[in-house]
Amino acid sequence: MEEVQTEIILSVYILSFLMGLPANLLALYAFSTKIHSRPLPIDILLLNLTVSDLLFLCVLPLKMYEAASGMTWSLPDFLCSITSFIFFCTIYTSSLLLTAVTVVRYVAVAFPVTYQRLQRPLYAILCSVLIWVVSAAHCSITFIAQHHPSLSRHNSTRCYEGFSDKQLQVSRLRPCSSLPVLFVPSLLLPLCPCTTANTPLLTQRLIYLHFCTCSLILVPLRLEFFFVLCLIPLLICVFCYLRCIYLLYSRPRFSPQLKQRVMGMALGTLAVFLVCMLPYNLTHLLGYVKGQSLVWRYYTLLLSTFNTCLDPIIFYFSSSAFRISLPLATDPVQLTICWQQRELQ
Repeated sequence: MEEVQTEIILSVYILSFLMGLPANLLALYAFSTKIHSRPLPIDILLLNLTVSDLLFLCVLPLKMYEAASGMTWSLPDFLCSITSFIFFCTIYTSSLLLTAVTVVRYVAVAFPVTYQRLQRPLYAILCSVLIWVVSAAHCSITFIAQHHPSLSRHNSTRCYEGFSDKQLQVSRLRPCSSLPVLFVPSLLLPLCPCTTANTPLLTQRLIYLHFCTCSLILVPLRLEFFFVLCLIPLLICVFCYLRCIYLLYSRPRFSPQLKQRVMGMALGTLAVFLVCMLPYNLTHLLGYVKGQSLVWRYYTLLLSTFNTCLDPIIFYFSSSAFRISLPLATDPVQLTICWQQRELQ
């Protein structure tokens, strides 16, 4: 963390906030209006994606305050935990929601009859709830690292940004074989008994320094973050959009406008994953393989903040409601007329 300049952190946070907040507020208005009149699965998913981005933007001022204070957390500890939880949870929620949007678009192009049968809003609501639960369950690790006695950094003035330096020092030892290490819910971690203080460190078969035997699930959990919450969604998106593009350009019945929208969605989704998601998640894998915490890890985390700026590109190509609302937002007269018409309805 010492290598990361606070000026860079603060600049990235401010830029992401100023660019992301207006676009996502506009998207919130557009999708809320559209769902109120005609709820479609794609709009429900995009509304959840917008809410995820806005939650991220809500905690960003706290991260700005931390950066402006020289990366010293002077606010109450519970705000640190809440901020970290929302910060990471919304990042992974966005990747899963983007994947869901991609699958819906693929089904609409490849299987139009099936798509018509799946137009019930309930399906999109259940999918969104599942995504939020999965992300929250994985990112509950932020609360554990902050409050669990064996994992927290006592007397630390820095808010949790993953793991402490000592926790991030990976060795080449195998994980605890007595635990299902890949898919143990992180909320169960405080229930696991740790070794006693008299147990020599060299005999505890640690992977992360100062982690007790039960805490070894943190290491494969990081790998699970990379594979389950990043790589697999990315591969699904790439497959779906390649198939969509092939089908659109091999069948003349599709309009040029639809082809442009799908291409825009594909490029926007790919940009979000390659710029915002993949670099940070690759540090999970590379850090595990190299046996150390990567120095440039935090810079890749900063790239994740641009997610709130790139998502509106996907909104533009995915929803007619957002495209209609965009010129209204730049025309005060039309926006006033629109609001007056809504009040008369």
